Amino acid sequence: MMKLIGLYLFGFLFLLNCTSENPEQIVKLKRISIDSINIENNFVRFHARPVKNNKFKEEIKKYPRGFKVKAVYQLRDLQKSYTLAKYTLSDSLEKKRYLKEFGPDKLKFLELVKKFSPYDCIVSACIVKDKDDNEFFVFDANNDEDFTNDPILKFQEKIDIKGQDTLQISRVKANANIEYFDGSKVTTKTIGLIFERKSNKFGIREYWRFASLPFGTVNLNGKRYHLILNHVTPNFDFFKFDFICIDLNHNAKYEFLNNDYYQQMYLPFTMDKTVYKITEIDPWGNYIKIKKCARQEIPPIAVGLPAPDFTATTLDSSQINLHDYLGHYVLLGFWSCNSQYCLSQIGELLGYANKGLHIINFPYSNNFERTISEENRKKIKNLIIINGDVLNPIRILYQVGSENASVLIDKQGKIVLIEKYTYNKLKQKLKEIFSK
Repeated sequence: MMKLIGLYLFGFLFLLNCTSENPEQIVKLKRISIDSINIENNFVRFHARPVKNNKFKEEIKKYPRGFKVKAVYQLRDLQKSYTLAKYTLSDSLEKKRYLKEFGPDKLKFLELVKKFSPYDCIVSACIVKDKDDNEFFVFDANNDEDFTNDPILKFQEKIDIKGQDTLQISRVKANANIEYFDGSKVTTKTIGLIFERKSNKFGIREYWRFASLPFGTVNLNGKRYHLILNHVTPNFDFFKFDFICIDLNHNAKYEFLNNDYYQQMYLPFTMDKTVYKITEIDPWGNYIKIKKCARQEIPPIAVGLPAPDFTATTLDSSQINLHDYLGHYVLLGFWSCNSQYCLSQIGELLGYANKGLHIINFPYSNNFERTISEENRKKIKNLIIINGDVLNPIRILYQVGSENASVLIDKQGKIVLIEKYTYNKLKQKLKEIFSK
């Protein structure tokens, strides 16, 4: 009898341990104004271009009297949800792919969007001039395509930066109402908008920006951190535009180039050598669910830990294994090669391939192959290029999305450096290693 009780007790404790190893927490989110936090690089933005097509201008009923209309703007990005739903659900192959990549819950949401759409979610604005040629900004605050009942706003900021390229910033802030689908019905929601005009020697760049973000607090390994989500609503493209940002510095800055965590949401992520993944995202930005993953399920990616082994197919259709490179320094380059800066930095890194560094590159664009011809690639020793795109399994294994990232592995197969977006730390480390 005592043995039976002991077995039951052991089983209970075993199950308790298993569930505590992989708890799932629900992070409830609320909207927070972006003016109360400092987001590096202003990554939340929609570019706005003046409306040139007459059919869009005809939708506007009335303009303010006594003002000359200089330019009309419409923020049409919010209608992409309906376009995506219609495209995905009308093509059986696309629907099957979407189901496989995003799961049944998000497909069900698309079906609801299509059922209740189209809905009015175009926010319009215009710049007008008075008789003295002063510029003013008018938001269509009630979204009725009629500017006569809306406030005429002055640009609130003008900044001239001297000692370098002159930069003028004109900003205006206001609220606007949009109709959107909340999962069961079309409803009205007031959102904050910021319109900025930046002029420099290249001309004027203009963009809208939502003035609120989903904000919450998460518990990771007993430590609490603030986080924000970017582009949860209404964009459905997890692969490029949905990000989670965790304020590791506790300074409310969310600096993805300065020790804060900034990652695409479909990927697992390592914190304190523990792996987490988002198991569910509420499409309307009310909550996310985060689960702690077992090491057997997803290996952690962090400096000092062994680099996970993999097998990959190269451009010439041969196969390589990471474990074959033990005894050598290996650089995994997850590089997009879509800018001149990136290509120039990579060109400098390739010089180390002739000094004994083995470089395995995972581009998800063909710029790398176009920039470095096949003839020149053959001249570079220890350079391997892998077939792949942003969904390459090894990118996911190393928790790298569409951003540029470099992972340096030492002769014992351990990760010695991880750098994203820039190459400064990597170049310094390689200089230290190969100058000896």
